[in-house]
Amino acid sequence: QLGSYDHSKEVIIDPTVSFPSAPIFGIAQAASDLSYDVDFDNAGNSFVYGGTAPFTIIKFNAAGTQLWSYAIGKSFGAALAAGTGYGDMAVDQKSGRLYVCEGFALAGGGCRILKIGVAGDSIGRYPGDPSYNEMWRMQYNACVGKMVIAGATTGTPGGGSKHVALVDTTLTTLTAVNVLPDDRDMAIFAMDDFGDCFIACSIPPGSSGSAQPNDMSKIPLPTFAPVWTVHNYH
Repeated sequence: QLGSYDHSKEVIIDPTVSFPSAPIFGIAQAASDLSYDVDFDNAGNSFVYGGTAPFTIIKFNAAGTQLWSYAIGKSFGAALAAGTGYGDMAVDQKSGRLYVCEGFALAGGGCRILKIGVAGDSIGRYPGDPSYNEMWRMQYNACVGKMVIAGATTGTPGGGSKHVALVDTTLTTLTAVNVLPDDRDMAIFAMDDFGDCFIACSIPPGSSGSAQPNDMSKIPLPTFAPVWTVHNYH
């Protein structure tokens, strides 16, 4: 039954999409049934990344029907699957392929990146680079055809940390660069339609051995030379 409305205008009823009554990742513990990222492709499919032990990606079609799920532990191993370094997911919206990165390289090596095809199969893998062992945020940029990653290199005070990286879709080349003059994690990241990245660090003064304030920077692709930096934002 409709309430009061303007009868001169067309009434459109937007139906409610079904909501799952069980945990989306099939985990009974509420604390484990977590979602970390959601994305979509141009075909109307959506992807959600979450869970734990192992982390899992689930693909839904436009009607909300689950098409497949992929357990990241299959390719990244039990250490990541049981840890907290869930990293991030990015979707190439045109091709429907997606990429997921490790948040932290537990064994001291570089973070790995997994490429998953439209059918939910593993079709590529970046083995990692020890000079870039934290990847916390990732987006696909259609203009340059690469993933842009915000992260850090652990334990490199004095300007040695690599904060931002570009990765090609074949997962053969990763180019990481230093943006700020100290060892801080780039944990907040956004990108506009003009190829400009906006990144913010996550370590305040006095944390993790850092005496530097939080900063936010605007960085254009592909040069990564900061246009501006806001120091000690609150």
